Amino acid sequence: LWDEVLFPVCAPEYRARLALAQPADLKRATLLRHAWQSWSAWLRAAGVRATEPAHGVTYSDSALLLQAAREGQGVALARRLLALDDLQSGRLVRLFDVEVQDGYGYFAAWRADTALSREAEALRAWLRPAPGVAEPPLRRTGTTSS
Repeated sequence: LWDEVLFPVCAPEYRARLALAQPADLKRATLLRHAWQSWSAWLRAAGVRATEPAHGVTYSDSALLLQAAREGQGVALARRLLALDDLQSGRLVRLFDVEVQDGYGYFAAWRADTALSREAEALRAWLRPAPGVAEPPLRRTGTTSS
């Protein structure tokens, strides 16, 4: 259905307190970790010479990871669609324009040798974005390019 991208987010107050203006500024931030998502690819894409964080809490639940970021505990590497509501409401802000492709996405699957019911076809049509329709826009306040 959709591919997914990763980018750093944090609470607006956290960004202001640490003056996070460019990717290299993340060296002085707490990078919140998810068990399935490494920071390495994003750090490389942003040109930041830093290693994968090795200490601190590791979250196995993306909702808890984003909650920690909302509460000002650090910077989370967020999946776009999971962070969309927090970004649109201003509870989280996106840091920088650098993003990397996530290894995970969203899929609908069914047996190839089975005809879909009318209800399943309706669900598939509802889930699948119409051709040419973009994903919902993000409210991009306070981001910087890199």
